[in-house]
Amino acid sequence: MAAFVAASAVLAAPWPAAAAAAKKKGAAGAHAGGAGAGTGAGAAGSLRDETGAKPVTTVYLFAEGAAAARRAEVLGALEEELTVNDELAFTSFAALLGDVDEAYDKRKDDAVARCAEARPALEELDVEKALPELKKCVADLEALVGLSDVTDDLYDAQKSLALAAFLGGEEKLAAAALRQALVLKPDTTKIDSAAFPKRMRPLVDDLLLNFELDRGSVEVEADPPGAEVYLNGVLAGISPLKLDNLYYGRNYLTVRAPGLLPYVGKLTVDAPSLAPARITLPASKIDVRGELEAMRAKLGETFVPAKAAGLRKKLAVDVMVFGLLRPGADRAADLALFAYDLRTGKRLNTERLTLPAGDRSPLASGVERLFTDLMPDAGAGDDAAAAARGPGLLAKLGAGAAKAAGSPLFWATVGGGVVAVAAVAVIVVVAGGARAPAGGWFVAGL
Repeated sequence: MAAFVAASAVLAAPWPAAAAAAKKKGAAGAHAGGAGAGTGAGAAGSLRDETGAKPVTTVYLFAEGAAAARRAEVLGALEEELTVNDELAFTSFAALLGDVDEAYDKRKDDAVARCAEARPALEELDVEKALPELKKCVADLEALVGLSDVTDDLYDAQKSLALAAFLGGEEKLAAAALRQALVLKPDTTKIDSAAFPKRMRPLVDDLLLNFELDRGSVEVEADPPGAEVYLNGVLAGISPLKLDNLYYGRNYLTVRAPGLLPYVGKLTVDAPSLAPARITLPASKIDVRGELEAMRAKLGETFVPAKAAGLRKKLAVDVMVFGLLRPGADRAADLALFAYDLRTGKRLNTERLTLPAGDRSPLASGVERLFTDLMPDAGAGDDAAAAARGPGLLAKLGAGAAKAAGSPLFWATVGGGVVAVAAVAVIVVVAGGARAPAGGWFVAGL
């Protein structure tokens, strides 16, 4: 009973984003989209996940021939139509390559929702259920320190993890989680040991007493220089710089530079002076050229090709729309749209449009149809893929054969070939004496 009261006290204050997460989750069932399946959605036909969060979505447009001149115009119109779709959290492809803050915020919302789901189980002392969820949500939030505003949420999640770990018999984890909470907010007066179970109070008191005794320093050097350095989620300065008064234990270190992949890690302080921390950021912007080439080659097929599977991780997106723009008749342009769910690696839908010169009206209805009546399977994908790529080798050979069939010389040649093959087959059977294995054909001498 005492443990239950203590758990309620620790969890008394609402988590900063819990209300928003609950609101999102409540909206998950309100979507009345198509009846598609296999989309990774929390509800049939919806692309939202189990928490009700909208899928982060972007679009990339391939263009061929004379249509390349219209690419910017069509792409801009496509982005506008995707932006106003209430079921999508749209981010432009260009923004993703330079700054992915919107995607990080979406990941934060997902992590906060996971933390909120663990809260009732902890209040009921269901540690077996609460502890794994809290570990996961803390790990997800830690990966976003310095990338999104997660300090308050992570602080509360660490305290809850400390309580769940202690109740589950993992005292070392409990102490480490509570120390990480203090690293984020060093004001020890904000943590009252009386709010924790009686058996846990000595651990809490000892940690509060010794937390500020030892400090260390370290120099941070980033490649390239001039990157922003965040310590425990707070901007500390521009590299290279020296960080002083670091608390012993693990500190959160984030290094960011525009257009480069960020570094997010933990800096362990166990001495007054540490060796310089040298952080190398990727020397180029996010490179997805190989993935885009792989998608172009397989555009319209049922599944995302293996060589393009890295798109979701590199861009931090859930759904991606690919367009193929080609010149049409009478100054029009032909546009094929293919929507893929990168979470499942599966094609969602296909839409084909003709865009008259100066007329963007077909895009609005086309994009709307693209995200309704989601495909329950991708059987039509083979036709869509074939149309996108043009006639294949077998189709060309078949057409050539049909054309040749009208020639008398063709049939004379075929007839001679049949006789020759029959003669060879007789010779093989008579001279070879080979036996065919059960259940299959066997040709000797070939």
